[in-house]
Amino acid sequence: MFQKIGIVRFRNKMACCSIVSILFLGMQAQMVIAQTSSPQPKLPIDWFQRASDQMSLRMPSSSPFHMMVVFHAYPGVELLNKKESPHILFGDGVYEETWLAPHTWRREVTFGDYRAVEVDGDGGRKMQSSSDYEPSRVLMLLSALLDPLPRELVSRVYMLDGVSDWKISLEKKQSIPLVHITKNDGNPRSKATYDFYFQPDGLLLWRSEMNLISKWENSVDFGGKVVSKHLSILAGERTLVDANVTIDAMGQVDPTIFQLPIKPADSWLRMRPFHEFEIKGHTLTFLRRFVIFPDFPPVGGFILWSVLDRRGRYREVELIEGTNLPEAKYAMASMRKLWAEPFSIDGKPCEMKVNWDMY
Repeated sequence: MFQKIGIVRFRNKMACCSIVSILFLGMQAQMVIAQTSSPQPKLPIDWFQRASDQMSLRMPSSSPFHMMVVFHAYPGVELLNKKESPHILFGDGVYEETWLAPHTWRREVTFGDYRAVEVDGDGGRKMQSSSDYEPSRVLMLLSALLDPLPRELVSRVYMLDGVSDWKISLEKKQSIPLVHITKNDGNPRSKATYDFYFQPDGLLLWRSEMNLISKWENSVDFGGKVVSKHLSILAGERTLVDANVTIDAMGQVDPTIFQLPIKPADSWLRMRPFHEFEIKGHTLTFLRRFVIFPDFPPVGGFILWSVLDRRGRYREVELIEGTNLPEAKYAMASMRKLWAEPFSIDGKPCEMKVNWDMY
């Protein structure tokens, strides 16, 4: 009974089969980009790197763009008491990005009462927001938009778990050839810590993160890169975020949009989600929370998702998957009351997504 942070796992076999079926039915109508007859990579990390190269819009040589993402966030399973109000922010939202160069860009999110703006320009990187943490649905969306292949997967320097643990296989789903890359952590209860499905040309279609599924669909070419016009985040068969993406070449732009009348932001304050290799406290926090619920029954049987804010409070705790709802409800209620030591960057507290694996 312990917590794992940023570790990816797929638990529900039936949900997996259902989501895979939906994915591959949608693929039949999806535009196939950059088909190639070149030899296929033999190492998983080379598949990750190739997909990252295809999807990385924000490189020094990339084409300037304006992106608009209109999304709807759905409520999650909170298992609240009747007197409690919902903790998870849901509804309609908009993400807008204007990108000219690696250090000339503007990102803005409006989602219910939450609003955040981050810019990078001549005055340095700056950010202001209406809350001291980012709503979970925003973090989920930005992870799929900005880091479909996180840096720790595409770099031999940052890959936390090495290269040899990954398994690669060729599969066919409904006569469609696919490359499946997965890694198991040795836990007999777990299915896989990571699951990725690629087209033979290297296009990433789907990833699983502790049964939190991200899907990229309806891909088009923009400036030699792949852009998916539809994104969705699911917990098993439940849709959590549904997003439609438009992207256009950047024309004339007012340079003042890359300015904010505030001081430059510290490294611990940014819009995009942090990764494990960037933060401090991962191992220490893991050990301290090994017995965080001393009275907690040892059966388990569920996965939780939450955001640990900069003040050490768990926000928007929700059930991603579970077969033991009474224990999950107890754990979620306990987490909402806890104070925990926050993670840190450069000695300052930062927010971090937290996945609780109770299997």
